[in-house]
This record gives sequence, C-alpha cells and structure tokens, in this order.
Amino acid sequence: MKMLFILLSIELLCLPLFGKDIEYKAEKLPLDTTVYYHILKLEEIITLQENDSIILSSISDIKLNYDNSEILICDRALRSVLNFDYTNGKYLERKVSGLYIQHDLAVNYDKPIVDWNGISYKFKDTTEYEEIGLTKEFIEGVINSSFNFIVEENKDNIELLTHLMIPASTYTQVSNQIFNLPINVKFNKTTNEFKTFSYFNFNNIDYFPFTSIGVKIFDEYYLHSFNQRFLYEKRQGDVKTEDDVDKYKLITISKHDSIGQFISVAATIPKEYLHANIFEGFMDLQMINIKDKLYYSYLYDNRIYLENDNVLFNFKNLPYISINGLKKLSKENYKKRRMAKYLTPNEIGQYCPVSMIKLLNRKDNLLVLFTVYEEEHPLKMYYILQEYTTEGELLSQTYFDDHPENQIKNVFYDSKNDYLCFLRKSKKGWTVEKRSFK
Repeated sequence: MKMLFILLSIELLCLPLFGKDIEYKAEKLPLDTTVYYHILKLEEIITLQENDSIILSSISDIKLNYDNSEILICDRALRSVLNFDYTNGKYLERKVSGLYIQHDLAVNYDKPIVDWNGISYKFKDTTEYEEIGLTKEFIEGVINSSFNFIVEENKDNIELLTHLMIPASTYTQVSNQIFNLPINVKFNKTTNEFKTFSYFNFNNIDYFPFTSIGVKIFDEYYLHSFNQRFLYEKRQGDVKTEDDVDKYKLITISKHDSIGQFISVAATIPKEYLHANIFEGFMDLQMINIKDKLYYSYLYDNRIYLENDNVLFNFKNLPYISINGLKKLSKENYKKRRMAKYLTPNEIGQYCPVSMIKLLNRKDNLLVLFTVYEEEHPLKMYYILQEYTTEGELLSQTYFDDHPENQIKNVFYDSKNDYLCFLRKSKKGWTVEKRSFK
C-alpha cells in the first residue's frame, strides 16, 4: 500500500504538463494606486547561529513561540524542531525525531490497518523489525520520521505535524509492508514526555491527510488532505476524462478530533482545479485560525474561503487572475493526454502569474503574501503583500522585489512588535529580517 507525502514550500515547484506547449498570455489588469501603501521599515537583522551539527537546509515551518522570545524552526533534513533566541539568533535547543516515535505509535495503536485489497495489517515496533526481514541498518537509514509543521505551541506543550515511515505486517503472514503516515507528536516541555496519534483515517481509506500544514481550533485539527483512492487510480490510468474525475469527492482539508479520528470533510477542490486535471503540487494551500474560525486559500485561486467551501471574498487589486490560466489548461489538457515534459517555474508563471503563498494573522486581519511572475524583475518575480479585514475590505498593499543572493525563503509575523519577519538565505547563512508596518 503506497501512501503519498507532499510538503508545502514558499518556492514554486516544477510540475508536469500534459501535451505540448500552449500559447497563452495572462491579461494584465489595471491597479488602483490609491490603495494605502505600507512601508515595511527595516528594524533589525539577526543571524541564526549554526554549528557543525546544526546546518539549516530544508526549513518547512517557522514561527515565534508563545511569548515572542524564541524562533521555532522545523527542518526536514535535520528531522528536528530547533529553538533560536529571537533577540540575537543564538541556538538554544533541539528536539530530534527518531525511531522512538514509531515505537510509541506501534505500541499504543492497536487497531487493524486495512489496505486496498481488504488485508489487515498491524504496526511493528522497534523490537519486531528484524522479525519481518528488516535489518537494523535499513531501519536506521531509511525508516525515519521528521517534524514538518508546528500545529500549536504554548507554555506547557508543543504539537508537531510529523511525517512517519513505519513497518507493518499482516495478521495472517509475515510481510514487511512500510506505511507513510501523518501523525501528531505532542511534547510536554517540563517532563519532555510525549504522546502520538495518527491522522490516517483507518475507517475510510479514501481520505488521506498530507503532512504539509494543519490548524488546531479548540481540540479539533484541520489537515491538508486528499482522496487517496483517486490518486491511486489516477496513477493506474483509470482516470482519463472529466466524467471520470467527477465521480470522486476530492477533499483538500479534513477535520479530525483530539485523538486524530476523522470527523468530516472541511473543504473540497475548486472546480477550476478539478477540470484542469492538475492536482498534487498545484493543490498547495494555506490556512489559518482567526478568532476560532478557519480561513484558507489555494496557490492559484483568487478567493478566501471559510470551512465547507464557503467563499468569503475575492482578492482585489491584483495585476493578474491566475485562475483564468487554469481554465485555459483545462481545455488543452484533455485534448493532449501524453505527458510531454515538466513545466519550469517561468512557464508556470505564464499561465498562473499570481501565486498566493502565505496567510498570516495581523491583529485579526488577513495578511496575504503573493508572488507575481514578471520577466523584468531580478528573479523574474516580485512580491505583493495585502491586508484584508475578515469581511474582505482591502486595507493596504505593498510591493517589493527579492534579492538573488539573499532570497526570502519564508515569512512569519511578530504580533507583539507588529513586525513582518523575513527568513532569508545567502551564502553567509540564514538571517531573520524584522520589518515594521509604518
């Protein structure tokens, strides 16, 4: 049984295109220049202090801790969550993922896991791997878990979305099946004790959460998800036409209870994506919690949604509408089914110039960060930062370029000082650039 795992990145992906190049040029829209322009004043730059064992390379999430004293970073390559001092960038501590997490889940999860053929499996803990033909060297080198996203952090606990690879064996015969699963790991900061649970919906294998992003509202978890059966059958070549696609309920966010059990579908794929026949990487989304409500949007959409696909408002005053590019692709993709090549970021930009890459909460307003593809800029793109009320009023708009030798890799918001912070990477290392709203 093969599971899918996708990670969210602020950088654009190279994605497959069915058929030959399509001549398409997005229409540029007029902008309202009277919209209030924020000047993001540079306040401070700090350097994150790395060492021989702490070399940041694959940052999947970055946030400030509960009292704004520390920067928390998930690094997939290090399989760790790391703490840095927010005032000076000094490295403080590290929690490393490892086989102890697989062991805990295997020991405490006693329900059968059922595959496509109805075969029941049981997780194997670290004392049983060799019994199913997996060596210690293989386990330590391949069967790894990694912290990928900070779901919640407070004075007492930190909860982390984690990608887990774990062996399993059937109840009737010895086998060494390996499952890729999204799980929650909750650490008690005082005792360092932890608990795990899986978000995988073992009662309905159709719905499978990714581990790229999640939001906690009260004791319920909202996870970036997809219809696992659709992905499986699409890869087998069973999904060929629009009618085939329409047979599936393609979810994008699933809702789970406090122990990870599936509750309901919270969001489904927009029809423009559905009929464009481009899913996976194009389905990257962002979601946040503002006053205990879920807000979300998609990479190339022009809408903000509430739970259950309720459109809250459309983005305003953007130079292009990328959703039109998806509509164009939808007409061409069904005519030309052969996978010909991979689109480069520049080619993606020609179809979908505006990419929504980050949602943040600023004083219970929505901060939305976009990249805009345009050839004449240093990186063939620039950024737009907009602020909206939750009723959809556009309050401000800011434009800025990136620097080729000191690129923005992620952003986070400092609510205490009202700073927008840019995580940058240069040849000299990683820095955090603090800018205030002036």
